[in-house]
Amino acid sequence: MKSNSQIRREARKNLSGFTYEGQPISGSYPESMWGTFVLMTFLYMIISGIAQSPCNVADYLLQLDADSGVAFPLYLCGIALILLVLPMGWGYVVSFLNHRRGVHVDIDQLFMGYKQFGRIFVAYLLNSLYVLLWTLLLIIPGIVKSLSYSLMPFILADNPGMSGEQAICRSMEMMQGNKFRLFLLILSFIWWAILAILTCGIGFLWLYPYVYASLAAFYDDVKADFEKKDVTAEA
Repeated sequence: MKSNSQIRREARKNLSGFTYEGQPISGSYPESMWGTFVLMTFLYMIISGIAQSPCNVADYLLQLDADSGVAFPLYLCGIALILLVLPMGWGYVVSFLNHRRGVHVDIDQLFMGYKQFGRIFVAYLLNSLYVLLWTLLLIIPGIVKSLSYSLMPFILADNPGMSGEQAICRSMEMMQGNKFRLFLLILSFIWWAILAILTCGIGFLWLYPYVYASLAAFYDDVKADFEKKDVTAEA
């Protein structure tokens, strides 16, 4: 198993156009993907913000003691838009895994989840529902379960015939013994997040690609170890 510092180093190299062995991903010269992923992050944040805006307007109206008959339809509209954006979140996450593996990534990959809308939508809906139910019990179990389900988007990408429920179960299996390691990996970005806040949020356009490239590297590391254990068990 690789250390979190090794995983972050791999992510930085990958975003700069190198494999973690130090070789250019394509051609004789490295092609940095920072610009593409920053643009993709910006677009995803804008669309997600628009999807959430009806709920924000509804909250504002309720704070002003406005007619709740207007706020309720706005909430329904906002929830519907947020649900429609879920496959876009999958495309964003998986694009980092694709690039890591040498697949050419462009802005169009942000929307690739809509080609299998039903499968991705159900997977994310189940994921969100399970985390919510665990969080309603206590905050800590909700955090633990969100870590357990975290590999689900990558598993769906690697297994086109797998359902959302199966991907969640596989993620739980793969994350046994790895949840705290992932928690520490996420926690290691806290100082970068503080710096991003100090830039009025602009820094998140670079931080998010760094985080998700690291999560893709983390997934590949966990997957390799998981498959190795399976082979050992079969032997």
